[in-house]
Amino acid sequence: MAKIFLSYRRQDSAGVAGRIYDRLRAHFGPDSVFIDVDPVPLGVDFQEHIESVLNHCGVLLAVIGPHWAGESDTGRRIDDPEDWVRIEIGAALKRGLPVIPVLIDHIRMPTEADLPPSLARLAKRNAIDVDQGRNFHHHVGQLIEGIQFHLGRVPSAPPTQERPREAAARPAVPQPPPPLPDRERSNSIGMTLVRIEPGSFQMGTTKKQIDQIMRLRLFHPLMQLFSGFNLEQMFDHEQPQHPVQITRPFFLGIHPVTQGQYQAIMGSNPSYFKGSDDLPVETVSWLDVVNFCNRLSEKDKRTPF
Repeated sequence: MAKIFLSYRRQDSAGVAGRIYDRLRAHFGPDSVFIDVDPVPLGVDFQEHIESVLNHCGVLLAVIGPHWAGESDTGRRIDDPEDWVRIEIGAALKRGLPVIPVLIDHIRMPTEADLPPSLARLAKRNAIDVDQGRNFHHHVGQLIEGIQFHLGRVPSAPPTQERPREAAARPAVPQPPPPLPDRERSNSIGMTLVRIEPGSFQMGTTKKQIDQIMRLRLFHPLMQLFSGFNLEQMFDHEQPQHPVQITRPFFLGIHPVTQGQYQAIMGSNPSYFKGSDDLPVETVSWLDVVNFCNRLSEKDKRTPF
C-alpha cells in the first residue's frame, strides 16, 4: 500500500503533527505513515533518502502552522535550498504527488509570493483546516476521507443482499486491513496507547551514562536549564541499574500527556512552561498522576485503581 508522507516543521507544529500521525496510523495501519522520526540510515544523503521514500508514497501532507516558514533574525528557513521542509515538499511537487496543505487553526494559506519558486505550485493546492480544539477529530476525519480518495481506498459499506452468481462475478474491492486486536487503542481524550507485552528490561542509569550527561550540561543549551540543580543528587535514585520483570501486559501512551488533555480531565493546568495545549504537562506529583488516571478511568467507564 502507498504510504502517507507527513511533512511539518518541528518548531512550528510538532504537537499537532504527532496527533495527526496517531490518527492516520490508527486508521490506515502502523506502517502507513512516514514521519521524520523514522530512522534515516547513517551515511545516506538526506535528499536522496527523501526521494526514495516518496517513491512509495501516494500523498504528502504539508502541515502549516504560524511559524511554518521558519522565521528567524537571519531570514526564513523555507528560503534556504537546504531546508528539510522545502526539500520534502519540493520533491513531492516535482514528482506530481498529491500535496494536501493542512492549515492549523485557520492559519492563512501561503501565496505564491510567500513561497520560493520550487514551492510556488503549493499555493494552488486545495487545503484543509484542522483545529487543535474540540473540532480536531472531525477535521482529521475529513482529512482521512481526502487521503482515501488519493490512495484509491474505498471505505467499508454495509453488506447487501445479492444472488450468489452476482457476488461471484463482481470483482472484490480492496479493503483496509483490520487493526490488530488489542495492540493499539485510543481513549476519549485522543491518547493513543500501545500494548506492552510481558518481558524484562534494565531499569536505571549507569555511571557512564550519568558522566555523559554531566559533560553534556556544559555544552548543550537545554541543559543550562538545570544549572541550578545538583544533578548528581538527582540521579541517586537512578542507580544501580537492575533488571525488572514485567509479568503481565499493559497499555502505554505513545506520547506524554499534553497540557490540553490534563486540563480536560482535571480542570486545571499546573505546568510552568505554557503556551500550547500540545505541550507536555509538567510540575505534577505522583499523586496528581494517580488522580488523573483515576478520573480518566471514570470518564471512559473503566474501574479506577
